[in-house]
Amino acid sequence: MITGYIVSALKYAIVFCVIYIIVKKIYLRHNGKKFVLKSEILYIIFGAYIVALLSQTIIPICNIFFVDGKFLIEVSTYNARGLNIIPFKTILNYLTGANDFYGDANMTIRIVNLLGNICLFVPFGFLFPMVFDKFSKVQITLSFGILLSVFIEIMQFFIERSSDIDDTILNCIGVFLGYMCYKILSALSIKHKIK
Repeated sequence: MITGYIVSALKYAIVFCVIYIIVKKIYLRHNGKKFVLKSEILYIIFGAYIVALLSQTIIPICNIFFVDGKFLIEVSTYNARGLNIIPFKTILNYLTGANDFYGDANMTIRIVNLLGNICLFVPFGFLFPMVFDKFSKVQITLSFGILLSVFIEIMQFFIERSSDIDDTILNCIGVFLGYMCYKILSALSIKHKIK
C-alpha cells in the first residue's frame, strides 16, 4: 500500500524535475544568469516534494491507456467524500480503536493514517526554511505548513475525498518535527564550521 503511494508520487516528482530543469535552463540562458548548484538542488527537491505531495492528496486519479492505436485518458475522483471539523475526533478513534470492525487490518490502516499524515509534512518543515531562508522562523514555517494543509483539505472535499481537521493537526506536528530536524542540522553545521 505505502509502496504504491511512493511509486506514484515519484512519477510526478520525476516529471516535475525534468520540466523544471528544462525551463530553468532556458530562463538562465535567456537572462544571462549563472547556475547556482546548491540553490537549484534545493529548489528541485522542494518542488518535487510539493508536486509529489499534491499528487497523492488532491490531483485526481489519472490513468493513461493505449488501446487500438489511440491514447485514452481516464480521470476519476475518489467518491469517498466525508467531513470532520471536530478536532481530535478521528485521532482519538484511531488511538482507541473505536469503530474497529476489522481487527489487525484496520490497525494497519490506523497506523498508516496517523503516522502518514505526520510523515507527509516532515519534509515541508525541514525544506521550507532551507529554501526560503528569509522565512526560517518556526512561526512562519508552521503558518505556511498550516496554509498548505488547509488548502489540501479544502481541495479534497471538492474532489470527493475525505476532509478532516485532524489531518491538519497531524500535518502540523509533521511540520514542527521537520523544523526541529532543520534546527538541529543547522546547529550541527554551524558547530562544525566553528571547529
